[in-house]
Amino acid sequence: MRFKKPGLKLQYPQLLRGCFPKLHKAVRIIQEEPEPGAPDLGAWLDEIELEEGSTPVPELVIALALSRETAAAARELIRKWVVEDVAREEIVREFSGQL
Repeated sequence: MRFKKPGLKLQYPQLLRGCFPKLHKAVRIIQEEPEPGAPDLGAWLDEIELEEGSTPVPELVIALALSRETAAAARELIRKWVVEDVAREEIVREFSGQL
């Protein structure tokens, strides 16, 4: 996967956020610089207000050093969270089994 132009220095961490108000869910991806010995992928659940003063909604947070493997794992976690609408408790169980 090539996401940057040669010679372009990325500033880390990179952040991407997706909000799904109808599902009352959100996703945040934090792209970290790869470091030897550091985990390449981590995920947890947090909460976020989609609008100031609104009731917080669950947010899937994924921190990764980008590779083909971590991108595939992140896509699968997001698919389960958003497309399959897996419940918060089930996602937590799945995280502990995958990560």
